[in-house]
Amino acid sequence: MGHSKDSDVLKYYSKNKEMARSETQQLEFRVCENLLQKYLNGKKLNILELGAGAGHYTKLLAEMGHTLTVVE
Repeated sequence: MGHSKDSDVLKYYSKNKEMARSETQQLEFRVCENLLQKYLNGKKLNILELGAGAGHYTKLLAEMGHTLTVVE
């Protein structure tokens, strides 16, 4: 990515706080959810999650049966 696109991404994520984004733009979460289920494929893993934010993925991964260590 070039500098301009990086700046656009940073602006978007800085402006759109995680809780509001997860409630109004659920596509990002649903795409990630599908990818996690596809590639983790029923395995039970020990996962280190760095920067858990509001915990949306933490909750999803725990519901999938993984053991999590979470650091914000």
